[in-house]
Amino acid sequence: MPRNPPRPDPATARAQLDALYKGLADGSLDLAAAVRRMRHLSGLTQPQFAHHRGLSVQALRQVESGKGNPTVATLNAIAGVFGLKVGLVPLSPQGTSSGAPPKGTSSGASPKGTSSGAPPGGTSFGAPPEGTSSGAPPEGTSSGAPPKGTSSGA
Repeated sequence: MPRNPPRPDPATARAQLDALYKGLADGSLDLAAAVRRMRHLSGLTQPQFAHHRGLSVQALRQVESGKGNPTVATLNAIAGVFGLKVGLVPLSPQGTSSGAPPKGTSSGASPKGTSSGAPPGGTSFGAPPEGTSSGAPPEGTSSGAPPKGTSSGA
């Protein structure tokens, strides 16, 4: 029977969680390492974590080994318990890898409803927003809702 990884004390767990968020935000953790670290932080074995998150053990093992091709739903199932979700984020502050503004904007403008090229609403698979510990969207926003000043198309 596999043994559970030892659970750290609360202060150590908080430091490890902060290190996870930092590693995700700065890109120093790849997906496999991030998922392994999340599972270790949970104190669960692979079968326990997979069952807890509604995944097959094989799917979790593939993701942790870097050989899987997980869906966004699978990644969100894994990351959700840590206040994280998968999202699209700009490659650079301007929103493109070349630093050029996104199509439809002038060189100094950000896409409508956003600032600094940041994605509207929600968070990315990275560190939670400043001032939050759960990774929940900042106060006054809700995931899935259009940013203030935009219409939902209805």
